[in-house]
Amino acid sequence: TKEKEVLGFFISSHPLDDFRKPEELGCLPIGDLDAKLERASIMGLIENYKITNRKSDNKPMSFFDLEDKTGIIRVCCFTDAYAKFQELLSNDQIVKITGKIDAEVDEMTGETELQIFVEKVRAIKPDLNNIQVFIGSLLEWNSCLKTMYEKGYITTEGHPLVVYDRLNGEYRKTNLYVKEEILNDSLFNTRH
Repeated sequence: TKEKEVLGFFISSHPLDDFRKPEELGCLPIGDLDAKLERASIMGLIENYKITNRKSDNKPMSFFDLEDKTGIIRVCCFTDAYAKFQELLSNDQIVKITGKIDAEVDEMTGETELQIFVEKVRAIKPDLNNIQVFIGSLLEWNSCLKTMYEKGYITTEGHPLVVYDRLNGEYRKTNLYVKEEILNDSLFNTRH
């Protein structure tokens, strides 16, 4: 992130290049948020992280910007949410945030500025290398997927699962992750 500090933008690559797209993680791109939304899930890079204390009881809370490849939004993490999620929050962390969207109109410019009030935070890890599973045709996919779930290979992060359909000669990217142990299971024809 030194590039961003010096130039104001990323030139060689964006820190989110190693992660799935927001839509693949159940998030909206920040640039697609609008004032009509009541709540949303977004993901991005934490910047300008600041901790402050509430005046009434001196409890800590934080404020920061969250940036993805489409935009930046101000994030408010009030005392209750901060107490739950503070260990996940710091500059340069990649996180998924779910919260309430708030819109304020700037009196000087008349532009609507959005911010999000944190309800939930989840750390996002970069994808590992794809694992490919080869199937004879898509007709086999449902039974193959059922077996993967039964054996506990499907997970929430790690190796993205790509399916190769031999009948049609096509690779198909899925929204699923699998554990590396699937590579050792002779029931599945896999490749790293």
